[in-house]
Amino acid sequence: MHEHPERAARVLIACALMQLLLLAFRSSQTETGTDVARERAALAAPAPEPAPRPSSLGPKAIAAPAAAPAAERSSEEVFGRVTDPEGRPLAARVVLRYADGRHVEGQGDAEGRFRFSAVEPGEISVEALHAGHRTLRRDAAPRGEELVLELSRGSGLRGRVVDLSGRAVSGAYVEARGSAGYLELRRTDEDGRYEIPRPASGMLSFTVASPGHDLLETSRLPVRVEDDQLEDWVLRAGISFSLRVVDAASGEPIAGARITLQPAGMLAADDLRRRAYPLPGVTDRDGIYPCDGLPSGGLALGIQAPGFAPIAQTLRIDESVRGEQRFALDRGRGVRGRIESRGMKRGGWELSLECLSELGHWNEVGVRATTDAAGRFELTGGPVDRPLRVIVWQGRSRAKTSERLEPSREDLAELVLELE
Repeated sequence: MHEHPERAARVLIACALMQLLLLAFRSSQTETGTDVARERAALAAPAPEPAPRPSSLGPKAIAAPAAAPAAERSSEEVFGRVTDPEGRPLAARVVLRYADGRHVEGQGDAEGRFRFSAVEPGEISVEALHAGHRTLRRDAAPRGEELVLELSRGSGLRGRVVDLSGRAVSGAYVEARGSAGYLELRRTDEDGRYEIPRPASGMLSFTVASPGHDLLETSRLPVRVEDDQLEDWVLRAGISFSLRVVDAASGEPIAGARITLQPAGMLAADDLRRRAYPLPGVTDRDGIYPCDGLPSGGLALGIQAPGFAPIAQTLRIDESVRGEQRFALDRGRGVRGRIESRGMKRGGWELSLECLSELGHWNEVGVRATTDAAGRFELTGGPVDRPLRVIVWQGRSRAKTSERLEPSREDLAELVLELE
């Protein structure tokens, strides 16, 4: 009877111990889960930025972040807009100038905007010009940011072209050149007046050309800021004479000979001296071609007539040439032949004749010819003492070039050109 109470007491103590162990285990599991959650939260949170170290160089020593590729591209461009004092856009002509004298021109759009891409390194300036406004030049122009050029109103440089009697010369060409590529070309109105934009620099040289008048060229002239009116440019009358073109063998006049006149020497594409010479013309039925008012100096004269050897020579135009100048043309060398083609047309091909000049260049001479239905042709007007060759044209392309034909006073009996 006494053993049963003791056994019951042991059972109760064991149960109590088991409950204590179970409570302790649950408590440890709860603390462990909290720590894991805390660790996960700490890993997910961004790391705090370290505090900047003090620098003895101050704020300017802190490096700026790298620019985006788009910003790098824009930094190579110069762009902006041109306006008047009220902010209205001006479609001005804009010139970008480099320090070594090179320049690039552009035209602003209707909103006054302009843009120069891929600008080379180095110091640059930007200049804007617009009629009725004063020219503005911005030195050390920035790259990659909008440049606003505001042009103040004001007339440009005005001038007038007259002859020796004081009468206006209308339609005269006036070219003004300045430093750093400044170039303006104007034509005078019915009163002989013109106006050019005021340059930013202060030195200009002028060239004035008009058919029938001598050429006028000035040295560099200073232009002050307060100047508005230029002095009148006075043109002297050119030297007039006539050309008579005749057959060297018979002395008969040659009607319809083509005459070309231009200044002698090397010419640039924009050489204003050309403007003082008349356009090419032809002799009348008496073989006469009037040369009215040519500029003094060197003249490159060209005379061509079908069946005759051409003339190209230089004349000195001065008082000694007044009157009549006679030129005799020798009968030219002719080339006859036919076109042979395989499966192609024979008639309707256009051909020309070229001669080899003393400088080694092939130049077209005489008049072009067209093959007949049988493919035959005849070309005349080649010089007798120069090598020749025949060109067959297909539109603007050369379909065939003949071999070199050495000088001979006899016409070729037959030149056969095969086309494939």
